[in-house]
This record gives sequence, C-alpha cells and structure tokens, in this order.
Amino acid sequence: MYSLNLLRSCFLPIVVLSDTHQRIVNYVSGSAAVIRRGAGIAATDADLKRFQVLITESDFSRHHTFAFANEYEPEWLANQVAESLREELGGTFIFGVYTDTDNSNHIHVAEAGTSHECFMDSDDIDRVRQGIAARLPESIGDGDSGGEEP
Repeated sequence: MYSLNLLRSCFLPIVVLSDTHQRIVNYVSGSAAVIRRGAGIAATDADLKRFQVLITESDFSRHHTFAFANEYEPEWLANQVAESLREELGGTFIFGVYTDTDNSNHIHVAEAGTSHECFMDSDDIDRVRQGIAARLPESIGDGDSGGEEP
C-alpha cells in the first residue's frame, strides 16, 4: 500500500485580480489528461469559461491538489474522485487529472462559492482525504509529499 497525500489546499483571497482567476482555471485544466465538472462529466471549453465567470464573481475560491503514490487510469481515477468531491465539497468545482509525473497521478481542483460553502477546517480536509482514499487501493498518508510503503 502507498499513501494518498494532500499536498496543499490553498485559499485564494476574496480580493484578487481577474487574471488570477483565469490562471487558476487554466492551471487546473491546462495539460490535464481528464477535465471534469463537479457533476463528474467532461468539462467543455464553454464549461471552463462559465466557471471562470463564476469564480470571478464568487466570494471565495480554493485550490486543492491531491497526489497519489500509484498510477491509475485517468478516467477511472476521475470517476472515483468526482464522487468523493461531490460528497465533501460545498462549492462549485472543476478538476483535472494529471499524468505528467512518473508512475503516479495528481489532481488539481478549483472550487468557488461563498465563504460558508467553501470553508474547510482540518477535520474537513481530513474527511476529503479519507473519502478519496476509501475509493482507492491506497492508505492515507500524513500530508507530506511523496508516499511511503507501510
């Protein structure tokens, strides 16, 4: 077994330049092998543009990154992660599955909404990590980058 690691869960402040929102959407969708809307279906260019408008108009936005010690088929991983994110995140979100690292995948998630919808304390972050890990053949790591075999 390897570890699932939450690398970062960054807050984007409410007062940001609109190009910052553009960059976060581009970063999440950039060279991703799979790009999904929160509903779990493939995100089109029109969906990404709508999300850019939404994130610009939202009170709060957040960027999550999850890294995995094992490599998974991108579509399968997207299906597993989408369900967990829908259960645990309160805001509207998009996410991309990346395969540009050797023998592993990672996921970037952009979330937008009110501060109440997007609020997360350490227990909430643990719950998201546990929800994802429960759907994968990995154990939960301690949040440090890089997994270790137990």
